Amino acid sequence: MLAFLDLGSLLAKAIVSAIVAGVLGLVWVRFSNVAEEWLAQRGGEMRGKWYGVLPEIGDAPQRIDTYRIHQRGQKLVGHIERIRPSGRKGKWRLVGYVHGTVVVCLFYTKTPSKDPSSYGVICVHRVPGPSEDGAYRGYYTRPEFEPFERFVDGSIATRPIIWQRIHPDEQIAKT
Repeated sequence: MLAFLDLGSLLAKAIVSAIVAGVLGLVWVRFSNVAEEWLAQRGGEMRGKWYGVLPEIGDAPQRIDTYRIHQRGQKLVGHIERIRPSGRKGKWRLVGYVHGTVVVCLFYTKTPSKDPSSYGVICVHRVPGPSEDGAYRGYYTRPEFEPFERFVDGSIATRPIIWQRIHPDEQIAKT
């Protein structure tokens, strides 16, 4: 009788172990697929460091910003920091979306108490051709430029912007 109990206990342990192993196997397969998809989305053309060049407009000097962008699939998040002109510092957050060769982003200040109107929209697209070294050109707008009525009637003024991987000073040195 004692041998029968040991055999039954051993069989019960084996069944429980098989069930646990099966469940763990299913979890592992599911997790590995999710992890594989997650890791595959970590790359992307927009990931990394970019420079935003905002050309001179009127009395405003040329401004250069650094963009540190993280990309997951088509979604972008990042940080922007003004590096030139030296007296006009600023830091912003960026949230955006990539669709083919088009990038649309919202930016907003990290210090809303100091500059509450420092937010807006950036829309850029990849410039065709190898000569531009993967640059993106487009525009940005922010509410400070125009009265609210312009947002309502759709006649919002835009300002040009260029995103590029090469620092503008290095680009001048190459030419």
